[in-house]
Amino acid sequence: MIQVHVPELFIRPEFVKTSAGQVGMFLGGPPAAPVFMAVMGWFLAGTNKSAGQLALHGLKILGLGCGFNLGLNVHLLIRMSRGEFEFLNPWHYVFGVDILFLAGLSVLILAGWRKLAGRMPEGIGATPWINRWCDGTDGPLRYLIAYVGGTATWGYFPVFPWFAYVLMGMLAHGVQDILHERTGRGPLPTLCLMVAGAISAVTGKKAFATANDLEAYYHHDALFLIWTVVFLVGWWALHCLAERNAGHLVVVRYLKWVGRNITVMYVFQWLIIGNLATAVYQTVLPGAWLPCWAAVTFASTAFTLAWLKLTGKRAG
Repeated sequence: MIQVHVPELFIRPEFVKTSAGQVGMFLGGPPAAPVFMAVMGWFLAGTNKSAGQLALHGLKILGLGCGFNLGLNVHLLIRMSRGEFEFLNPWHYVFGVDILFLAGLSVLILAGWRKLAGRMPEGIGATPWINRWCDGTDGPLRYLIAYVGGTATWGYFPVFPWFAYVLMGMLAHGVQDILHERTGRGPLPTLCLMVAGAISAVTGKKAFATANDLEAYYHHDALFLIWTVVFLVGWWALHCLAERNAGHLVVVRYLKWVGRNITVMYVFQWLIIGNLATAVYQTVLPGAWLPCWAAVTFASTAFTLAWLKLTGKRAG
């Protein structure tokens, strides 16, 4: 996520048109937000929390999302209050539909489901496409509708289609329960990697183009969703094999630590990138991409460690 946010906001636009830039944009697509939401769905499927506890948790995440939007845009909003950037709409940044809002709304939806059904859903449902209805909404209400669906430029992660990845994670959890085995062991990961890798490679041209078009990526269609699900099966298999064969290596242990603390890491990297971007937006030379990425990664890691120590939480 850092390696895609840095070139998008810091580096001159020509960089993202290079091969390295396009690969980076892709890696910030299917292996990023869909994984985040699928993993969340996996753990939600196995939770013993009541509907009320889930609802409270969802509201806390929404509160975090509100503070997050203000925090990452504080530099921009201050300058806008001074009369700068008059061509920008501040409400697009205050109400930007980031992934934390998607996470909070997803938990609230599942809390309602648990209240009505008495248990968590075990299958992945069909995702309705309601963009046309959402885009037809005008006035202040359009800022709230953007959290549900539509193609608003500030609606990065609306519930439709992104909630489907939460359901995918819940389905994966149910499949493992049915199999009654550690599916990460044995020959299954290797087989899944071979099959999913072959399908993804043969059919991936359109998906690669979608991941490099942010508007198309944020509001992708059912075809891209299906492709991403297949890709994530291979991504899961790759991680199983990496853990099995190289889980002891420092770099793998660090990546697992990042995964365990991904929400905190995500918030800090955006607080850094979002506020610096107001000052250097797309003006940094392409050759500085790697140092910028390393610096933001190091700073985000340091802030995450400090936060965990300050709050008394285990550092993973």
